[in-house]
Amino acid sequence: MLRTTNHLMQFSRDSLFLSIYESCKHRQHPIRDATALTQTVVSRLGIATNDDGIIDREDLVSIVAETLQRFDVIAAAVYNGIHSLNQT
Repeated sequence: MLRTTNHLMQFSRDSLFLSIYESCKHRQHPIRDATALTQTVVSRLGIATNDDGIIDREDLVSIVAETLQRFDVIAAAVYNGIHSLNQT
């Protein structure tokens, strides 16, 4: 489950993939890159998940942003522009 400011919602790997893909569209192989990056983020989510199986949206956005920053600064900038931590 994913916790936003006011409610819980089901975590969707597909939604995660699409958000990463949108950030990687400028790359030569955006599908391949987004697939690998999504797997990396999903692997890292285990660390941020609470004992009750809930991850805070802020933690998810931070993990994705950090992963993208290490991979491609343009992709990270696009992602950060779309997924500001001020949004709910």
